[in-house]
Amino acid sequence: VLEMEKKQAAEMKMAVFAPGTLCVMVLSAVAVINESLSGVEEAESMDEENEGETTANDEVDEDHDADIPLTALIGSKKLKRSHSTTDTFPSKRLKIGKISSKKELPSSYFLARILEYVSQTFGHLFHEPSHAEYSWQQRHRSVLTKPLPKDVMFRGNPRNPGALSFENIRFLLDKERMIRLQSAWEKSNAEINPAGIESWNDEWIITYLSSNKITGLSHEIDVMENLDLITVNPSGSIDLKPGWEKRVPQIILIDMKEWGTEVDPHNLFCIHPSVKSALEMAWERVDDYGWRYANETDAIEENNEVVFDDEEYYLRKQIFEENFNNFVNEDSGMGNFGI
Repeated sequence: VLEMEKKQAAEMKMAVFAPGTLCVMVLSAVAVINESLSGVEEAESMDEENEGETTANDEVDEDHDADIPLTALIGSKKLKRSHSTTDTFPSKRLKIGKISSKKELPSSYFLARILEYVSQTFGHLFHEPSHAEYSWQQRHRSVLTKPLPKDVMFRGNPRNPGALSFENIRFLLDKERMIRLQSAWEKSNAEINPAGIESWNDEWIITYLSSNKITGLSHEIDVMENLDLITVNPSGSIDLKPGWEKRVPQIILIDMKEWGTEVDPHNLFCIHPSVKSALEMAWERVDDYGWRYANETDAIEENNEVVFDDEEYYLRKQIFEENFNNFVNEDSGMGNFGI
């Protein structure tokens, strides 16, 4: 059974188990997407270097040909490749446009790539959390310091708890649509406005699939950006922000106890290795009750003390869930008795 599970995770890229939070899946998705884009850019860079070498060799040949009789050159002259042939697929991630003080929005292409990855890798496993769990996750990760109104703080999951919200998303992201989205993103970065009904239809579909009603991806990215875990570039691309691993909320570290290297050596959770290693290098477990920085410099700044106490976390979560249930019961006027 283990061999079949390892094959499913490694070759089919389908997780055997799912992490407990959408945040971890998005972190892994961003790492995978940027890794694939970096591979494309490296290939393009190598092509450009080879093109430069070819051009230089041609110039040497021209100098050498100057000493050859004209009759010997007829029919043997090498044809130069146009430089434009190496620019048919330029790197668009470097074109960031004008810097604006406004908050940048992720491109539909990057949203689609994340939706596709989460759907293919985790969609068959990830169930929407309960209303109480969803509200706790939002409150636990909130950067607001002022108390929220109860109807806001205890607002439940906008999607159906237990639903496999990402499961079938990949079937809507066919190859043709992904190509159109990528082309529109590249043209947008080149300051050419994409036109056509199909382009607008693709944009609308991705916006809808990312909405709170369907998957909540747009909201999740907004939360992660507020936590300084990711950054949205002016081009619409998304990157993991430098030092993100030191700013994760405690819920991520608690979740990591299920898919860390020691407990999941075969990576059956399909967490990207860079995400897993970054977290494990930044944090260390303390006597099975809390977390502190693993880096000596960071630990000294915190007096080598525990940064996150798991017992305190679970106590706060328990109190929140009790208050949530009390609010729901009072708001419904029926309690748990169905009167």
